[in-house]
Amino acid sequence: DYTVHEGGRVYASVAVANREPNRDDFTETTPESRPTSEQLIDYEAGYECRSGRLAVGLNGYYMDYSDQLVLTGQLNDVGAALRTNVPESYRAGIELTWAAQLTQRLLWKGNATWSRNRIRNYTEFVDDWDTGEQLTFTYNETPIAFSPDWIVGSELGFTIWNKPDRGRADLTLVTKYVGKQYLDNSGSDARKLDAYLVNDLRLNLSLTSLASLAHIDLIVTVRNIFNELYENNGWSYSFVEGGTRQEFVGLYPQAPRNLLAGVVLRW
Repeated sequence: DYTVHEGGRVYASVAVANREPNRDDFTETTPESRPTSEQLIDYEAGYECRSGRLAVGLNGYYMDYSDQLVLTGQLNDVGAALRTNVPESYRAGIELTWAAQLTQRLLWKGNATWSRNRIRNYTEFVDDWDTGEQLTFTYNETPIAFSPDWIVGSELGFTIWNKPDRGRADLTLVTKYVGKQYLDNSGSDARKLDAYLVNDLRLNLSLTSLASLAHIDLIVTVRNIFNELYENNGWSYSFVEGGTRQEFVGLYPQAPRNLLAGVVLRW
C-alpha cells in the first residue's frame, strides 16, 4: 500500500487459500475417486483516488486455482453426481468502482466487473442411454459454470429532504446487469442463462423525535419495476440417445414487479 499523491494510493497483494472437499465429496465417492483439497493463489493490484466530489477505484486480479472442485457429470454407483478436481483453472478480471456527488442532492455509486473464468483442460462425462455407459468430451479453455463475464451495479440516489431535527428521505434507483452464464462447464449455448438487466426503486424514510420513539426507519422497495422476465439460476442434464446428444434444462424464473417493505422502530 503506497500513497502516490493526496487522495490517491496504489496497492498490491498476494493471498493463498485452501478449501477442503465437503461431506458429500467423501460420502458419495470411493477411495479411488475421492477428490482432494483445492488451492487458490490470488494476485491483486489496484489504484484508488478521491478528489472533491469524485472517488474512483480500479482493481485487477488473477485467481490461480489448483485442483478446483467442479461437477463433471460423472456419477457414482448409485447415480449421485460427483465433484472432481480439475488441475488448472483461473479467474482474471478488472473491477471498477465509483462514487460521484453529481449535485447536492444527487449521488451516483456503482461498480463494474469484467472477468475471464476458465478451466484450462476439462473432461465432461455424459450418459449414453443406448449403451448404459458414459461418454467423455474434452474441452480446452472452457468457461466455468455460473461465472458471467460481466457484472455491473449502479445506485442513483436523490435526497428528497434532509433535516437534522426531523430526519431524511432518499429515493434510489438500483440497477443490476449480469451477463450470460453457463449451467455447466461445457460452454454450450444450449445450456446457459441469458444476460439480464433489473431495476429496483427504493424509498428510505428516516424520522426522528416522534412522540415516545427516538427513531423510525421505513424502507419501501418496488423490485423489478420494469417487469423484466428473467432467470438467475438453473440446472441441466445431458445425455446421448440414438447417437444424438440431448439435454434437459431447468430454469428458475424470478418474480415480476413486486413490493417489499420494512420498518424499524427505536426507543
